[in-house]
Amino acid sequence: MISMTGYGRATANEGEHELSVEVSSVNKRNLDIVVSLPREWKEMEAVVLERTRAFARRGRVSVSV
Repeated sequence: MISMTGYGRATANEGEHELSVEVSSVNKRNLDIVVSLPREWKEMEAVVLERTRAFARRGRVSVSV
């Protein structure tokens, strides 16, 4: 992520299932990541945090699935 302020959304379909992911970020001195997952996927939160840290160095990043 080059800019600290941005928004993106992606949707994928697989048979009857649809997955939508939204990521937004705003300028902030430190890195603050907020992840919102369906209750059934809460065990995936650590993976989402790790992957997000690989791209963001600072800012408030919100990931919603």
